[in-house]
Amino acid sequence: MKKTTQGFTLIELLVVIAIIGILSSIVIASLNSARTKGSVAAAKGQLAQLRTQAENYYDNNGGYASSSVTTAQSSCTAASTMFVDSTIATQITQIGTNVLATNCGMSADRQKFRVSVQLKDSTFWCVDNQGANKPVTALPTDVTATGAGTCN
Repeated sequence: MKKTTQGFTLIELLVVIAIIGILSSIVIASLNSARTKGSVAAAKGQLAQLRTQAENYYDNNGGYASSSVTTAQSSCTAASTMFVDSTIATQITQIGTNVLATNCGMSADRQKFRVSVQLKDSTFWCVDNQGANKPVTALPTDVTATGAGTCN
């Protein structure tokens, strides 16, 4: 009598499962890379939009802060500045969902601002009132009258 077998052996099943596992890990790694690139692109776009909103704030208020602000500011929540305006604050919050860190600055004369972020790909990006929308080497720490409002 001839003996016939039906189905797959345990070894064959294990090999197929291992191949599927390897392929799925490659796909997941690719998706994470695409997700990071999407967050970076979204953050850059939101920063460009923030700069436009800041210019509107300046036109409506004669500066990036009220006249009560007399020292350089380095907080994204500094009182009496454009950073607490509802539209701009909402924009900064939205940017925060796509970045690792956010750093804001404003000059003492209320005529300069900058917003810098660390993107999810660990690079840094900055926008300011002088039209900069560019990569920088690190988050700025200078809050002097000149440094607080510029991307270096």
